[in-house]
Amino acid sequence: MKSIFKKITVLVLLIASLSSPLTSYAATTAQTSVSSSSTATTTAESNEHKVFVFLKKHCKLNTAAACGVLANIKRESSFNPKASSGSCYGICQWTGSRKSALKSWCKKHGYSSSSLKGQCYYLKHELKCSYPKVWKYLHKVSNSKSGAYDAGYYFCYHFERPARKSSSSRTRGEIAQTYYKKYK
Repeated sequence: MKSIFKKITVLVLLIASLSSPLTSYAATTAQTSVSSSSTATTTAESNEHKVFVFLKKHCKLNTAAACGVLANIKRESSFNPKASSGSCYGICQWTGSRKSALKSWCKKHGYSSSSLKGQCYYLKHELKCSYPKVWKYLHKVSNSKSGAYDAGYYFCYHFERPARKSSSSRTRGEIAQTYYKKYK
């Protein structure tokens, strides 16, 4: 039954993309009815692509560097701008003064701090102003599979700074290589 419903949903979405606003409303309603796990997967994939495009277009990163950032965001929040873990929040799991700065900057610039768009623009701001070495490194990384690894590792080690920096950085470098294969 779920399989048939999913097929019908896909068909409705396809028709909606080719049709009128009324059909689009029906498609949105049908999509909302899909199980939460498949909706979460679709949203994560969509957000992943939006972040990738943002990093390329607005941050002017090459594919390898963008994949390094994607790897970190995937591990931090699975691209969910409302992700929360303890006191950490958002796609980069900002905490403490960095979380406060996110909220303040977004409010000042007319963005919701819980939106993907607001967090992407804040990430760009934070990198340029508070982490200029990371910003510069990302712009110098070679556009290759090894460059993706280096970007993922460096971003984790110097920007995310998790508890197990070395092992987490290696893992994120490997994930970045997987993204590079997907987006190159």
